[in-house]
Amino acid sequence: MLEFKLNLTNENIYPIFIELKLKMRNLILYCLLLFDLVVAQGQNQRFKTFSIKDGLSQSTINCIIQDRKGLIWLGTQDGLNKYDGYEFSHYKKQAADSNSIPDNNIQSLYEDSKGNIWIGTYGSGVAIYNPITNQFKRINSSNSKLTNDIIMCFKEFNNIMYIGTKRGGLNSYNYEKDIISPIEIENYSLIDIRDIDVFNNTIYTATSMGGVHILEKNIWVKILDTVQIQVIKPIGNQIWLGGSNGELFYKENSRYKFNTIKLEALNSAGIWGISPDNSGNLWIGTFGAGLYKVNRKNPEIVNRFTNNKTDINSISHDVILSLFNDKDDGIWIGTLGGGVNYFEPNNQNFKHYNDNNGLTNNVVMSFLLDKNKLYIGTYGGGLSVLDLKTNTFSVIKEIDAKIIRTIYKDDEGIIWLGTYGNGLVRYNPKDNSIKQVLKNIVTDVWCITKGNHNNLWLGTWEKGLIKFNKQDNTFKQFVRKENSNSISENTVLSVARTKDGNLWIGTYGSGLNYFNPTTEKFKAIGFDGKSKHETNNKKIRSIYIDKNDDLWIGTDGGGLNYYNHKKAEFKYITTENKLPNNVVYGVIEDDENNIWISTNYGLSKYGIKNKSISNFDYDDGLQNNEFNQGALYFKEGKVYAGGINGFNIFNPKKIELISKNTPTIITSMKVMGKEYNPPIRYLDRIKLHYSTNFLSFQFSFLDYSGKKVYRCKLEGLDKDWVYLDDRNYINYTNLPSGNYILKYQGKRLGEWNNEYATLSIVIPPPFWETIWFYTASVLTVLIALYLFYVFKQKSLRRKNVELEMQVKKRTQEIQHKNIKLEEQKREVEIQKELVEIKHEEIQASITYAKRIQRAILPSPKTVKKYLPESFIFYKPKDIVAGDFYWMEKKDEKIIFAACDCTGHGVPGAMISVVCNNALNRSVREYGLTDPGEILNKTREIVVQEFEKSEEDVKDGMDISLCNLTLNTPLDGGENVATLKYAGANNPLWIIRNGEIIITRANKQPIGRFRSSDPFTTHQFELQKNDAIYIFSDGYADQFGGEKGKKFKAKAFIELLLSIQNKTMEEQKNSLEMNFESWRGELEQVDDILVVGVKI
Repeated sequence: MLEFKLNLTNENIYPIFIELKLKMRNLILYCLLLFDLVVAQGQNQRFKTFSIKDGLSQSTINCIIQDRKGLIWLGTQDGLNKYDGYEFSHYKKQAADSNSIPDNNIQSLYEDSKGNIWIGTYGSGVAIYNPITNQFKRINSSNSKLTNDIIMCFKEFNNIMYIGTKRGGLNSYNYEKDIISPIEIENYSLIDIRDIDVFNNTIYTATSMGGVHILEKNIWVKILDTVQIQVIKPIGNQIWLGGSNGELFYKENSRYKFNTIKLEALNSAGIWGISPDNSGNLWIGTFGAGLYKVNRKNPEIVNRFTNNKTDINSISHDVILSLFNDKDDGIWIGTLGGGVNYFEPNNQNFKHYNDNNGLTNNVVMSFLLDKNKLYIGTYGGGLSVLDLKTNTFSVIKEIDAKIIRTIYKDDEGIIWLGTYGNGLVRYNPKDNSIKQVLKNIVTDVWCITKGNHNNLWLGTWEKGLIKFNKQDNTFKQFVRKENSNSISENTVLSVARTKDGNLWIGTYGSGLNYFNPTTEKFKAIGFDGKSKHETNNKKIRSIYIDKNDDLWIGTDGGGLNYYNHKKAEFKYITTENKLPNNVVYGVIEDDENNIWISTNYGLSKYGIKNKSISNFDYDDGLQNNEFNQGALYFKEGKVYAGGINGFNIFNPKKIELISKNTPTIITSMKVMGKEYNPPIRYLDRIKLHYSTNFLSFQFSFLDYSGKKVYRCKLEGLDKDWVYLDDRNYINYTNLPSGNYILKYQGKRLGEWNNEYATLSIVIPPPFWETIWFYTASVLTVLIALYLFYVFKQKSLRRKNVELEMQVKKRTQEIQHKNIKLEEQKREVEIQKELVEIKHEEIQASITYAKRIQRAILPSPKTVKKYLPESFIFYKPKDIVAGDFYWMEKKDEKIIFAACDCTGHGVPGAMISVVCNNALNRSVREYGLTDPGEILNKTREIVVQEFEKSEEDVKDGMDISLCNLTLNTPLDGGENVATLKYAGANNPLWIIRNGEIIITRANKQPIGRFRSSDPFTTHQFELQKNDAIYIFSDGYADQFGGEKGKKFKAKAFIELLLSIQNKTMEEQKNSLEMNFESWRGELEQVDDILVVGVKI
């Protein structure tokens, strides 16, 4: 007898494993080896492993739970982990934060009836996590009567939380009294409580004293006292126990009597976890012997799973510390140092076979189902046969060909093989006779199709189309000739026969051919896709004729082509229609009139009725994402699909397309770039300040088995659902005040349903936009108007009296003044001459000022140098202007602005000089590049300059200021530039893909203002062909049109959107022509400035 003893006493590394004995006899080792051979096919199951490289804080998983929201929580030796299907969040001890978790070594987890998570630590007692406040409450022996700070397990029962400790026995926590009390078990206090649970309203505990203690009417009853029990698991009307030496016990209605299950393979394998699935199985995790799947109704081992160093899909470690079955029947396996494994039973709908099961070669090329035998043609392994009754493989060694491209069975039961190297092979399964035919004619046969009478049609590589007579072994070969009636290409990969006996032929290089065997004439179909009567690709890999006599054509690069034989028209289904890849190897039809397509990137199901596509890939259980030519087959309700890693068998009716009862939650919400607290997933309504109108949401559909897609709709903003595909986040910018409902939903595959989640969002308006403010304002105006009217009437009566007296007086004065008029006339003429002289001098000065102002503007050469795809439409109202544009280059940053100073003409020009100087000083002297900081400094300088005047100067400037940084090719990604923007009253417009993004400026000028707040910098990641526009208010404020009204911002937006297909110079011309057309004969009311930049 061999005896091993493993004593793990290092409390920092293996705190829960004390003096565990692993006893293995030679006989048991021999039985385990035999058992491995029996369940070898069970090893061909897929386990997904999460380790430190995937985001886990540590790779030893002591405990696992799923909370009521669907999130997975894992306790490790270095922190608590939360997994939302995309990333792990870590909770660790923070020495300076008393509300953090008290210890990083987590031994046990439990969610109570209130949604709080109880965390048992190794040495620091209990932490209770409140998910709403995101804080931890600490309970330990120093602040309560907790008997030990090493916490092994929890169970809530009758409003009391039972806490099992190591070397401290059992404790109870009373919620109402907030008191912890020790519970003695048969006068044992300093014992280990390994597990605790409730069955039939009775508490069961597993202790280090052996057996199980049952609490009945406040009396402890001990049973199975000779066995060390590790696990207690109630399952339906049964309770199961797992022992440290592989013992399994269960009972149903009996009081104390347990049934013992003898499974030789589990002898001496310590059971550390028991978890049921929805199929009536038990999953058993052992300490060192891997994972077992046991039939619960008729207890026997179904499968055993162990670590295989050469198989990334095997479990990552054979020491299993924890097991958990989630709400979607997924199995989570916590290991010692191997991270956590996940097994999703629904993925097993795709049965997977490869060389681990006995397949001769993993590259599968063809199939044939004959009764209970599945013939599999491989690339390098010849012809394999799978007995579907015994699930065992064999190989027909008498067949010399190692590469079997296609398999066909004729009406006489003869199996014909199209091979590479051996041409056409005849195999009679009745007597196992084998014969190679057409030996010297063709060596590479790609497809075989039934013909009329005794004929077979063969598609070959470079040998054209061959008609072979099975009865007399004669043949006729059709190859390409220089006439329009011949086949268009000698490489034929697919042939499909119509009901009337004609053939559709797919060539590899010259498209599709239609062949009439009676006339022996071919008709070539165009392949440029230029009309609806042509295919879109010249390389045809597969042809399928459906039940409606329509064609489905798989191409090498053109996706799936559909041919409606009645309309004689083609339609194309490609990646633009959500097909995963445009290389289509095989096409078949199932019993539900769905088309199945094998590609270079998985399988797809196309619904003929609803035109929908469902894609499946490796994560769904497929052998690989890459499939092979000819290896897609349907018969007797099942699909057979072969690729580079074996093949799959599945029933298309039983494919699980939608996870049941799986929620979608918001895992993160950011307001103005900051995480919203408390966690948004526990709220159904939020109220925000009107200024916090930049929101971003991140979702997770809590199905952990594979890829997911999302859609959302913000009612109050979106008219229709926004489909995000596999992107699980969305941003909303500049939301106006109002009441919104965010609807969001995730799914795996299949159709969308109406089970979406919602979040109510309230953004109240600022006080000046409320009804009471409007009402008060209207009343105030009406009262003011009435008082003004009364005052005006009194004033008019008084003035009428005064006017009558003045008229008399003025009449007398006029007579005297007429005499002086002649004298004044002469003086006026003299003054006029002086004024004209002064006017000429002033005009000369203004013209000189114009030259000075133009000199401070960036030159067109400078603008084009730094912004080659840009324009500046600048049209002052007068000779000099209050509007100006400004540019500066700082390192790799291009800073430019559109500025609008108070007034126009000379006053505006004077202000523009001051503001231009302030901008230059902010960048050159103070070295600022952030737009908000530049505007803050510019305002400071401008105000200082105005304060030098003894008068109260209230002039200022409105501005849009941008900082553009072009990304280098090394930066990668779709974004080509980064834009930062800040504005004083003037906004920024970005046009992307025909839609406009408006970013509003701070509502304050550069200058004196009642409350000077810091200017806000906004940042954007720009994409190629994005267009940026900044401007003054002159263009939108211009009067014109038929009614002489303002042009307005809405019309300005529509104008810019309409000219997006033009170059920037053409856009400038369009803006100028539109302005002059709109203004007509009316006077220009203000300076015009529009700056446009295309990325």
